[in-house]
Amino acid sequence: MFGRILLAVDGSPQSDKAADLAAELAAAAGNEVVVTHVIELLVTKIGPAELELREDAQQLAERCAKQLADAGVNASIDIPRALSGRVGKVLVDAAAEHQVGLTARSLPWRQGQTVDSTTQHPPSASQPTLPWVPPTAGRPAVEPVRQGHHQP
Repeated sequence: MFGRILLAVDGSPQSDKAADLAAELAAAAGNEVVVTHVIELLVTKIGPAELELREDAQQLAERCAKQLADAGVNASIDIPRALSGRVGKVLVDAAAEHQVGLTARSLPWRQGQTVDSTTQHPPSASQPTLPWVPPTAGRPAVEPVRQGHHQP
């Protein structure tokens, strides 16, 4: 149905719901899921500093990938880094890189921050955009990826 699903996780209860939904959708259609967790970087006087340990990010992504595997879904892991405030752009780039047809993620993103809008970082015509579809009935946001189409 979607070919490949990008699942952005942050360890929150909403993220767990997004993982459940991605597993349900992928298992039904035989889709692969790319589990991604973006490590945010804070710019300091001595250079960028990761706001969490890479090992913690890896464990989180592996836990989600195992949950998907237990549901019979093929999953891979991607752990990019992004300057604070640029997580949304990195997710757009990851969607393009992995050629996904659907993105599932939790809102808000990490510690009460909302993922920065793709309207702040407009993609080029060749990059997919991730229009936000609001969560309903306790379900996480699910976003179809559209090539060369931008919606605020």
